[in-house]
Amino acid sequence: MGVLFLPVILATSPCPDKSYTLIPPREHGARCDCYNPHPKEGHAHKVPGSKSCQYTISGRRCTATCPSGHSKRSRQAPQVLINPDRSIIDCPAGHVSCPITSLPDSHHECVDVNTDLENCGGCAALGLGKICGKHGNGVRSATCASGVCKTQSCKKGFHLDADTGKCIWRWTP
Repeated sequence: MGVLFLPVILATSPCPDKSYTLIPPREHGARCDCYNPHPKEGHAHKVPGSKSCQYTISGRRCTATCPSGHSKRSRQAPQVLINPDRSIIDCPAGHVSCPITSLPDSHHECVDVNTDLENCGGCAALGLGKICGKHGNGVRSATCASGVCKTQSCKKGFHLDADTGKCIWRWTP
């Protein structure tokens, strides 16, 4: 689970479009004005800057910081809490921490042992579960349901035995 930070404000201009230049006000404390010496027909030479902006006036220079009305979400990488043996402390509900390999210093991952194809029924690296598809010769596809591997189909030359659920080699002379 990541940490979500809201909102980061994106800046926009207080003027109607890019043809206007922001100029300082004639009165102290007033907001800056937007000026265009050659406005489009029907547009004014000078319009007041947006009321929602904050203005900084320095000499004959005016700077505006304006909210755009849009926010940008930034995400921080999720922080995983681990034990000294590298098992994960805060796996989601219904998941367990399983080592990825059988090596003693292996990293772990959170898995649902009821549905995970590589840790069906328990952590395969600990010998507690199975890797579906590797539980018998000739398996082409398999599923993990309620922690039990179930063969769905077999490779060419094998057939699925309805009684055992295993792929059986079909010998043909």
